[in-house]
Amino acid sequence: MFLGVPIVLFLGASAWRVANLFVHENGPFHMFARIKKFAAKSRARWVRRFGLVELVNCEYCLSIWIGIVFSVGYLLLRDAFLYVILPLAISTVVIVIKHIVFLIKSIDTRFDQQNQIHRSIEATMKKEFSGGFNVREEFVKLNEELTQKGDI
Repeated sequence: MFLGVPIVLFLGASAWRVANLFVHENGPFHMFARIKKFAAKSRARWVRRFGLVELVNCEYCLSIWIGIVFSVGYLLLRDAFLYVILPLAISTVVIVIKHIVFLIKSIDTRFDQQNQIHRSIEATMKKEFSGGFNVREEFVKLNEELTQKGDI
């Protein structure tokens, strides 16, 4: 049996979401935080032997085990399992969209800053070449502006 690319992406996005939730968030009713706290404070030999402490704090390690569980779940339950993990996959898509929007906004902000710098340089060059530019006066104005803003 061959798993298609969409199924693998779906399972992968869902597994990543669970691993990310577990490692980086407290979870509903702080259940992930409680499990991590238990693993860290446990004196049980099996917790240390199986590396549970490291496992619950490593997104990459945990995603492998979650991926195995999700693969077995899909092999046993087929499409019914996909409906169970659908919210996880949707959550992953929302997170990816959020990061893309943030990236686009930061690029847009950077372009706006660049445009302001270019306009400022153009205005300075026009003053300089029109003969109405006094270096000392401009320096004093700039120094006063920066002092008022608290940048100096």
